[in-house]
Amino acid sequence: MKNMKSKKRLSINIPVIYFKKQKNPLETLPLTKIAIVTLIASAMLLAFSVVAIFFLPPQIPLYYFAGDPKNQIADSLLIIFPPILAIIFSVINFLLAVIVKSDFLKKILIIASLSITILAAISVLKIFFLVASF
Repeated sequence: MKNMKSKKRLSINIPVIYFKKQKNPLETLPLTKIAIVTLIASAMLLAFSVVAIFFLPPQIPLYYFAGDPKNQIADSLLIIFPPILAIIFSVINFLLAVIVKSDFLKKILIIASLSITILAAISVLKIFFLVASF
């Protein structure tokens, strides 16, 4: 008979970790198309403002909240502030919308971004058509 030696096998149990598939943050937003349109509109408004600087006089009435007309005047380069602020607030709102769990709050943040962009567009276009010379 053959001499059979029993071999002991070393078995190591390695735990298997399954990761959940991460969702794309844009897929979790309820109004994704509106969010993208808002950012594109803000970028287009910024481009329009940069081009509009060449058609505006050196000083424009930017600060409507100031009562005295002398205090309302600003340099024409400051016409780019409303679109820049709209982009900044939109990005902040979109980041908050990705973090927040509530769908209602996500919709509110996205609609607020759209509103900010619309108000910035109204103010820039109002100033442009008021004082621009073609």
